[in-house]
Amino acid sequence: MSPFEPYLIIDATQPKDIIVIVNEAHPHWSQLRGPEGVLNFLRHCVYDGISEWSARNQSSTIDPDTIKMYKDKYLRLPMEIEKHQEH
Repeated sequence: MSPFEPYLIIDATQPKDIIVIVNEAHPHWSQLRGPEGVLNFLRHCVYDGISEWSARNQSSTIDPDTIKMYKDKYLRLPMEIEKHQEH
């Protein structure tokens, strides 16, 4: 991939497959600092892929906030899991 291509390509058109390709040639990649910075960026790329897949597979119509709503839900999952483990 080249620096002129998107930072992320998501193929979420199959019912059970999500392919997330991250462009390491993108200028943003060089701004990531340390392993934690890279891990956090990759985590967000995966959340974007899962959110797009979820939006494509829902039965109702998609509006501009649909993918954002799904990503917010997935970003909150670790907190929910932690909350249930405390009980």
